[in-house]
Amino acid sequence: MKKLLILTALAGMFGNAAIAQDERLAPSKKDIPLMEENYNPEGGAVIIDGRPQAKFKESHLPGAINIQEAKFGEFLKKMVDPDTEFFVVADNPERLSHLVDHADSVGYGPSIKGVFVYNRMDGEKMQQFDKAEFDQNPEAFTVVDVRGEDEHEDNPVFEHSVNIPLPELAERAGEIPTDKPIVVHCGTGYRSAIGASILHHELEGEKIIDMGDQIKGYLVKKDD
Repeated sequence: MKKLLILTALAGMFGNAAIAQDERLAPSKKDIPLMEENYNPEGGAVIIDGRPQAKFKESHLPGAINIQEAKFGEFLKKMVDPDTEFFVVADNPERLSHLVDHADSVGYGPSIKGVFVYNRMDGEKMQQFDKAEFDQNPEAFTVVDVRGEDEHEDNPVFEHSVNIPLPELAERAGEIPTDKPIVVHCGTGYRSAIGASILHHELEGEKIIDMGDQIKGYLVKKDD
């Protein structure tokens, strides 16, 4: 019954007509293909997962990038080429609708190949950050700072951290040493969730840990 209600709600927002690839006008939600719940795109598909990072870490599709709703449009534009088609994933119909609105607001609506709700618990998982373990021996981890170069230079957080700005991370992932577990941080926890999801895919088999909002406990506030 619950699944039927979800599908009915989605059917009211989205249709099944494909977007014409030569049109760059913002499509109606009813023009965006609605895939079945827990759809699994073919290998190589670009999947943008807009669920909260906790749900993403519990279970996600291989290769998915975790761009959460709060700044979805802004970071979608930074991380995905405008000519690249992608799928949008959410945990409920309402969030799915909001994510499409955010994509539309930055001109990415026509690039949405399909949308679907994902709620499986048997997908890929990511380890949670253990502050006590990290504090006991920070040298046991490779720390990656995905903030911009200016942010990193103005307020470095961890000695010997590797600074790769988030938009360059996928291309430069090979520069990161993999002899230790990799901890990813930014300034608030939003960008590190994206970065950790990228490295989880690019450095397959390595232990990737997102520090998340716990970075706030390590940042030094500078005097004005």
